[in-house]
Amino acid sequence: MDKEIRRIAELREKLNHYNHMYYMENISEISDTDFDMLLKELEDLERKHPEAYAEDSPTRRIGEDINREFEQKLFGIITIGSGDGVEAVFYAILAPLFS
Repeated sequence: MDKEIRRIAELREKLNHYNHMYYMENISEISDTDFDMLLKELEDLERKHPEAYAEDSPTRRIGEDINREFEQKLFGIITIGSGDGVEAVFYAILAPLFS
């Protein structure tokens, strides 16, 4: 049991690190699949050991603060009539990305 409690702490530390690197530093150090496997392991262990509950566990949060260095863009709603061709659809979707 002590081994599992230590593993909970280890998983929380790893997942918090990976979240910070991904959301704040824009660096992915682990694949999404591997991250999800670690998170699932933590969820299973926390369910098995409710005494190890922690409000700040990665299983209790969604995402993290975002990196504010990213450029913010607003996009409008695109309306295209059924008579418009493929070129019109293509232009309506891609043109705002390059303006």
